[in-house]
Amino acid sequence: MRKNGHDRMGRQRWQCDGCRLTAGTRNNTKRRRTQLAEFLDWLLEAAPQRKRPESARNFRKRVDWCWRLEPRIEPDGVVHRVVMADGTYVNGW
Repeated sequence: MRKNGHDRMGRQRWQCDGCRLTAGTRNNTKRRRTQLAEFLDWLLEAAPQRKRPESARNFRKRVDWCWRLEPRIEPDGVVHRVVMADGTYVNGW
């Protein structure tokens, strides 16, 4: 693949050297960031799905990927004498 100019929106185009097929790439970062913010709004702020401008089913379908995110738990650097662990929610980590 090699660079092949830009499309009308200014995104980079690519061309395959073997078959001369061109393709563009999409950056879903902004869309995903917005969806994650909406999901966290609903999850943490108790904004009901029925008050959204779209159907509840459509909202659940759009933010389905958010349930599969695994949070990164950073160590705090403090050494404790006792560690209490509940295996209910850490299965598979």
